Amino acid sequence: MRSYFIRIVFAVCISVLVLSGCKSAPKAPSVAVTQKKVAEIPKELTPQEKALAQEKLLKEAKGEFDKLCAIADKLIVEKKFADAAETLRSYPEKFAQTEFKQKIAEKITQIEKLKKEEEERIFNEEAQSIAQQSIKNADSLVAEKRFAEALDLLNAYPKKYEQTPSWKLVKEKTAEVERLRKEEEIRQKLIREAQEEFKKRTEEAEALAARNEFDSALTLLAGFPQKFSQTEWQEKIQKIEADIFKRKVAYEEHQQLLREAKETADKTIAAAGVLAEQKNFDEAITALTNYPQRFAGTEHAEEITKEIEAVKTQKEAYEAFLAAAKEQCNDRKEKAKDLMKDNRYEDALKVLSEYPPEYSNTEWASEVEKFSRQTVQPAKEGYEAHQKFLREAQGEYESTMKDADALTKANKFDEAVSTLTNFPKKYEPVYGAKIEPKIKEVLAKKEEYHRKKIMLLVGGVIVGLVILLSVIVILVRRTPATQEQ
Repeated sequence: MRSYFIRIVFAVCISVLVLSGCKSAPKAPSVAVTQKKVAEIPKELTPQEKALAQEKLLKEAKGEFDKLCAIADKLIVEKKFADAAETLRSYPEKFAQTEFKQKIAEKITQIEKLKKEEEERIFNEEAQSIAQQSIKNADSLVAEKRFAEALDLLNAYPKKYEQTPSWKLVKEKTAEVERLRKEEEIRQKLIREAQEEFKKRTEEAEALAARNEFDSALTLLAGFPQKFSQTEWQEKIQKIEADIFKRKVAYEEHQQLLREAKETADKTIAAAGVLAEQKNFDEAITALTNYPQRFAGTEHAEEITKEIEAVKTQKEAYEAFLAAAKEQCNDRKEKAKDLMKDNRYEDALKVLSEYPPEYSNTEWASEVEKFSRQTVQPAKEGYEAHQKFLREAQGEYESTMKDADALTKANKFDEAVSTLTNFPKKYEPVYGAKIEPKIKEVLAKKEEYHRKKIMLLVGGVIVGLVILLSVIVILVRRTPATQEQ
């Protein structure tokens, strides 16, 4: 760059010397007239100058195009399509003959299409939202059997959404509500008939049961019509039937109470003993406490009470054992968590694997194993995978930078930029922030490279002009001498 400026200064100095020499030389009228005519002829650009001017124009056009597109893209992301289109329409008219003018028009067409799609999306979402709310409110009303209000609500759905998919959903829901309304009317009629039949049969059955005619009462209740089986009265009559049957059983079994009390107590204690041996103390206690209340007045009920106390004592001892196992489990898990914070996963796994063997048959041993398998091991694998990812990312980054530097050094700027922009997306969270400055650096070197080329051309033109002026001065000085001769 410094050598270019020195050349330009040198050329300017020569031009000044030549012009001063021209002023001191005697002027021939014919030559002055000739110079004036030459000066009046407009200078025609050389092909090289035209190419430089065109290159400069295209560069400015692309720069303005990229700038406006960047602003428009940001506005598009913000859904400001009108502003984006207006921004692109401000593209300078002086670039109208470049390829970028057509690209601007295509971009505006694309934005208008996006705007229309966004408006349609918002309209459909609005239709869907209102439809969903109407259907939800209608379902709430239907749940309260308020079918007329539900139908009014659905029929009030705005007709402007008739061409949207939501319209069909609302109409389907309307048909469903209408169907449910009719079904409810039929059901209510059936319920009234069932209630009348229920009242008649239960009154007769209670009268029969009061006379200990249990079989007749049960037969009467069992004859409740099948068409009422889906009503609440079917369930109620079944309950009354069960109650009468229980009363029948109690009446028939009253004489066998004492024999069954002993037999039942023996079986209950034996079953509780098996459960206690299996450490199912709560189930054992439940089995004992479920000893039939109808035997409460017998001597075997007291035997059951003593057995319950014995099982409770065993349970307390076992719970103390489990508490110790739990404490060991929690302590080792906490130690493992502390080691994981320092990424010492192997040590964490070792701490867990040393859980005392005397607790191996408890749920806490499984908890320790589960924590090791589902928490520590995946965390260890995840940490190792992340470290591997970082190494791969670093290698890819260094390789990319090396290739980009080599291409930049070889003045292959576009290839360098392409290499940088093709940096793998998966590594961007790690090195993405360093890629963009590098791209800017390459583009700056590209611009500097082209600026140097332009200055070389300008310097060449100036040198050519200086030589031309020198020739003209020589010719001017020689002309008077020729005339004198």
